[in-house]
Amino acid sequence: MIAEKPALAPREAAIVVAVFAALWFAPLALGDYWLELGFRALIYFALAEGWNLMAGSAGLVSLGTSSFVGLGAYVAYGLLNGVSAPLPIALIATAGAGAGLAGIVSPALFRLRGLYFTVGTLALAELLRLLMINVSAFGGATGIFLKSDPPPLPILFHFALVVALIAALILTPCVRTRASVIFRSVRDDEDAAAQMGVRPYRVKLAAFTLAGALAAMAGAVQAVKLGAIEPYGMFGLQWSVDVLTMVIIGGMGSRLGPLVGALFVIALGEALADYPEAHIAIAGFILIVLIRIAPKGLVGLASNLRLAAAKRASMTPLLEVKSLSKRFGGLVAIDNLDLKLMPGAIAGVIGPNGAGKSTLIGLIGGALGPSSGAIALDGRDVTRLPASERARAGIGRTYQIPRPFLDMTVEENLEVAQYAIEPFISARAAHAARNDLLVGCGLVDAASLPARALPLLRRKRLEVARALALKPRILLLDEVGAGLIASEIGELIALIKQIAQPERSILIVEHVIRVVRECCARSVVLNFGKKLIEGPTAEILANDEVAAIYLGTRAGAARKGADEASGSVAPEIEVGEPNKERATLAPLVASRGTRAVRF
Repeated sequence: MIAEKPALAPREAAIVVAVFAALWFAPLALGDYWLELGFRALIYFALAEGWNLMAGSAGLVSLGTSSFVGLGAYVAYGLLNGVSAPLPIALIATAGAGAGLAGIVSPALFRLRGLYFTVGTLALAELLRLLMINVSAFGGATGIFLKSDPPPLPILFHFALVVALIAALILTPCVRTRASVIFRSVRDDEDAAAQMGVRPYRVKLAAFTLAGALAAMAGAVQAVKLGAIEPYGMFGLQWSVDVLTMVIIGGMGSRLGPLVGALFVIALGEALADYPEAHIAIAGFILIVLIRIAPKGLVGLASNLRLAAAKRASMTPLLEVKSLSKRFGGLVAIDNLDLKLMPGAIAGVIGPNGAGKSTLIGLIGGALGPSSGAIALDGRDVTRLPASERARAGIGRTYQIPRPFLDMTVEENLEVAQYAIEPFISARAAHAARNDLLVGCGLVDAASLPARALPLLRRKRLEVARALALKPRILLLDEVGAGLIASEIGELIALIKQIAQPERSILIVEHVIRVVRECCARSVVLNFGKKLIEGPTAEILANDEVAAIYLGTRAGAARKGADEASGSVAPEIEVGEPNKERATLAPLVASRGTRAVRF
């Protein structure tokens, strides 16, 4: 049995309480120098935690940290100077302001991906900086002075400690519990995550909002300590660069990475305080070396060593497709197709390269939208539902080329699907269900290994297990036999027969005829997007017209003549994988001798 990971184990919780208590009373024993360093470390830690959630967990690489730091500083000064609000109330308000800014700009920023999103956040910071410089009500370029004296350093240290603790308590579940696999699935492959039922926009908004709130609180505490703020410093790019450096050095996506990175950056700064000219060069050199030899930072390096050691040790139709068509410009990939799949049925879809088989899988699974026609699941029209909602409705799929979340463990890959469709499932039930899937799909010994460590057959097993974690009523298998040797094909066939259930239907798109012949009672043949023939698999595989389409025999020549007579001529050359079908069907053809080709 594989244990559910709690946010904090009892021993870890005790350590956190002990560390917090020790830091709370630290001002009694430490001088101002060490309190100053501690204050900086706590502020940096809170900022790095938020950025780590965005970039390390959700894949949102931002250079807009200063937007929220500066906003928090100005909001805090407005409350402290304007209405003499207590500092705790001001901090709560700044958190709300940071979350509000994130919510306002996210619809525009989330239209961008990758580098474009990063540039967009940088533009946001610059826009706010220019706004503060040019609006006199905000102090203009001169800035604003705090009317009252800042609290003593020990008090500010306590406020920084509280902000850091809030960051740890809020974000630890996001990088440790079931929520973490949802965040990281969006980071690894947003489109694949949607196929698993995840709502990417909501996930990114949650990460962006939490990070914005924390940055605003950290900026407020920092501003109160300074006693005066101006837009050049509070909205400067240096905040974003420092936070990015800390997370990369510590380890992006890890729980301890922000803390390790913050301590490392502060220690390096103090060690090189007498050499300011060399500081930037040395820090840059260390960063480049770490990215080269340890792209996951110091924490990731230690984790990778442990993983390396572990590796070494290691009856109404349930589905009805009506008049379905899909056009890509002038190309008709699926042409007015009708298809029914009964509960408990295992059906095959075969055809030559370019026949539209994978397009059909994409249309049923929701990755593609149809040009016309309808798709119904158990009588419910799902034609316009996005991929995530179809997954929740009971349609699971695999990919022709496996697309596991490579840097997540085998078990975590299953958790993505599991928690996306059942967010409130109990830990015990989730644990038991995952264990059953891992055992059934032959992956229990690899549960704690990263998916990238698996060979092809086991990745295909993981694809099947992850789709099954959705508890699908329809399972779409897209060429799961591709690239496997004969013995592995036998294992795959055994797995497909094992997962068959009376309440679940399976649709297999496949080039490997052995899989279709041994698993599917009925099959459909597609050619140029049209249904050529449908019926019992044995009869399909003995049909001369089907053989002609695959192998270009005399039957195919006769069909071509008929097409020419009707004005519908197939292209002379078709782009695809050469000889794939011929190699797959050769043993069947050879066994028929010199008579008309049948298989």
